[in-house]
Amino acid sequence: MKYHATSQQRAAFTLVEVLVSMTVLILLVSLVSSITNNATRTISGGGRRIESDNEARSVFNRMAIDFSRMIRRPDLNYSAFQKLPGNDAFAFYAEANGYPPQNATTGQLSPYSIVGYQVAGDNAFFPGSVLNRTAEAQKWLPAITSGTITLPTSATSVSTAGNLVFRMEYTLLQKDGTISPTASIKDAAAIVVGIGVLDGQARAMASGGDLAWKDSSLTAPLVFADVTNDQLPLNVWQSKLNSTGGIEQVVSDGGIPANAARAIRVYQRYFYLP
Repeated sequence: MKYHATSQQRAAFTLVEVLVSMTVLILLVSLVSSITNNATRTISGGGRRIESDNEARSVFNRMAIDFSRMIRRPDLNYSAFQKLPGNDAFAFYAEANGYPPQNATTGQLSPYSIVGYQVAGDNAFFPGSVLNRTAEAQKWLPAITSGTITLPTSATSVSTAGNLVFRMEYTLLQKDGTISPTASIKDAAAIVVGIGVLDGQARAMASGGDLAWKDSSLTAPLVFADVTNDQLPLNVWQSKLNSTGGIEQVVSDGGIPANAARAIRVYQRYFYLP
């Protein structure tokens, strides 16, 4: 009996097939990674935008409550609206709770307070620029009939209204429909307030920046300019940010990274007076 030797061949991938498979696998992993990174950036950017939107909504809602309680009397200088280079400030009598002044007893306090808004540090930028709200309770006499009003400066009457706000500007809508930042508040139908907001992550990136954003005389903000007659803060600021070189100017003049500059959001609301 004769036996014939047979060779058993084992199936295996060739080197070329292995290299092709690895290449395809690497491409798939890169594609999935790219999709994941894009989704993460989109979600992160959306979350930061929501953070800024919520900040603006909270600030404006607080202002709306205060303005609705503003006291308007022809015989009383009930407000102090200060147009300043850069951030503005304003204060007014309102039927609202406030922090008691020093050396005041409960029986001396009226139901009225001086309520005001001002960006801390005036034009100082990061990390200290926040929007503060002051509310100082008033005595019955003679404070309420004194005919003068100033923005409260006592530390005990100050609270943070917007810790992401770095810019605030106002103008007045007159009863005849014209817009003027220097008109009398007694002739105003509405106060128009604009704010600039930068989310927490962008503020961290911009730490050490300076809200210079001004010309060489340090009196005129460039990107976030002060408004004049017939101008609204939102229109002025947004058009500048959207213009060619607007973001680059923020980066150059403000000393903040481009990613932080692109995260700047501006908002505006009309507050019709009672």
